[in-house]
Amino acid sequence: MSATPTSSSSKRKETPISSKGSAKKKKGEKSETEGTEKKFRYLVPDSDDNSGGEEEKEGQVRPEWKIVPAPRDPPTRPNSKYVQTRKEIQVRADKPTPPWWKMAKVLKTEKKQSTQPKDQSDNKLRAFFFKLNEELKKKDEEEEKVDEMEVEENSEWTDDMRKRVVGYLEKVGMDGLPVPETNYNVAYKSGLLMIISKTTTIPVCYQLGCFSTHGARVTKFPKCLKHKGEKTGFVVGEFTDGENNRHNVIFHVITSFTFDEDDEEEVKESNATTSLKKVIAYSGAKSTSENGWQTYCQERILKGKPKPEAVEIEGTRTNRRRRYFDEEDDAMKIYCSRQTVTLLKMLLWPNTTTKIICINEMINFPNGAYKEFKEEMDLWKMELRVYDTLKMEDANKMISPVPYLKVAKSGDTIGSMLKSEKKKKGGDEEDDKMKTEEKVAVLYWVSNPYILYAGQAISVSVHSNPSTSDPLICYKQQMGGDPTYKIIPIGTVKDDDKHKWEAHHQIAAFFASVLKMQNCINPDDYTLLPQNSTTYPYGINKQTSSKHFDKKSLGIINELMKKYFCIDVYLGAKALVESGESELFLFN
Repeated sequence: MSATPTSSSSKRKETPISSKGSAKKKKGEKSETEGTEKKFRYLVPDSDDNSGGEEEKEGQVRPEWKIVPAPRDPPTRPNSKYVQTRKEIQVRADKPTPPWWKMAKVLKTEKKQSTQPKDQSDNKLRAFFFKLNEELKKKDEEEEKVDEMEVEENSEWTDDMRKRVVGYLEKVGMDGLPVPETNYNVAYKSGLLMIISKTTTIPVCYQLGCFSTHGARVTKFPKCLKHKGEKTGFVVGEFTDGENNRHNVIFHVITSFTFDEDDEEEVKESNATTSLKKVIAYSGAKSTSENGWQTYCQERILKGKPKPEAVEIEGTRTNRRRRYFDEEDDAMKIYCSRQTVTLLKMLLWPNTTTKIICINEMINFPNGAYKEFKEEMDLWKMELRVYDTLKMEDANKMISPVPYLKVAKSGDTIGSMLKSEKKKKGGDEEDDKMKTEEKVAVLYWVSNPYILYAGQAISVSVHSNPSTSDPLICYKQQMGGDPTYKIIPIGTVKDDDKHKWEAHHQIAAFFASVLKMQNCINPDDYTLLPQNSTTYPYGINKQTSSKHFDKKSLGIINELMKKYFCIDVYLGAKALVESGESELFLFN
């Protein structure tokens, strides 16, 4: 055969080949254009939104966010107790908050608030000074010098001790003496006790008996943070994009800030503002960041839109959106409540006048803060309530809106479902070589009369690490005499979709908890509870992700509520009830 191609074959090479006639790619082989298209997180085109097409006009005024009521069929069971009483959000303040029902930790300020040294340096410096004082004292008394000297924990550092040590260090000179088990020396320079290392020189706190250098500055009488009277405060703020005239951009921010005890209010406010700006500046800078302001800014610029400007929403005189707190937990209650309400406002699209873009990716549930959550809902004139009820047998017949690969049956476990999926993909040896195993995940509930949790798993080792902040581990460690919870598989889904469907189940669990519904997941497993005892499980999921929801999500969540909790929920504008009639109203 000739090595020179014929003319006909040359023409075929020069002629573009249609995708239909092209050779199939080998598995794992990427095309030249594959993966080059930018995936947007916030500016996602929506057929009912025109966000991917219609241009923002100069001078355009952003529409005010309002709910557009959508008609619904009347309840099928109007005489149901929940329907008649219009069962709505329950603040669940009738009992003490269980110790295991917690919000997520966002700020991790334990170290900032601690008055203890960050390491053992202060203790080593203290021991050094006490030992040096004893050695000098014995030398003055012409007694034998000892190599080791134990210092009693309740020993007090006196002014005489300080003078003795300072006098000696002054004679030693600028280099000072090395402090055992540290990388620095201690010296007396310019009238101050200083620690000196290769990279820095820091004064020791002047307060008698304190050996801390944390936060100390070179002044006539240097003080550490503890003795400066410095305190930690917390602030919650809300921001929008002042350059986006089309969408309602919401970014909730929480941060800590420091101030001295005698600072004026203007100084505290300035420190809080600086801290808020830092959070925004670094938001999304790391892949692990829960908030993506920088990502949103990049997407707007790539779309040819004006560069975003973070503008703080002030609110009204009676509803300031920036709020200050002395305790982190109090700040978190407001932060979580606002985040969750913003997510619910997102779910109402397209039955709203404008679409919300929530910059916060991780939405923290207001566990232990349902009162604050209801107040935020009332502020926006929104309500969540039971609209209709279903009989258990009718709910059991419903087909789940989630596209399960396999639906769990009685007796199934996470392990058995994962194992069965692997078997199902099996075949003869030749087929096995040609196939790439599709990864799957199991969606499941965790339930007993006191808790409700929605999750997903790709292995049987889920909830087995006691060192994590897993809410189930936390509950297990503090459950006391509660009956053991059970993990109830729901079905398997594609691995790529596991977080999306988990998030929808997490919202369903939250709705069931905040509406104070009884255990509908596995009530038959707990028939031996004390007579006349009625329990209402708490939803213990701490977070969900806002990126997994779209305009179809609320309908899917409501179908989950029907199937697993036997209720049809209403989320929308608050209704005025007068003379037995209800009227939906919008915001003024």
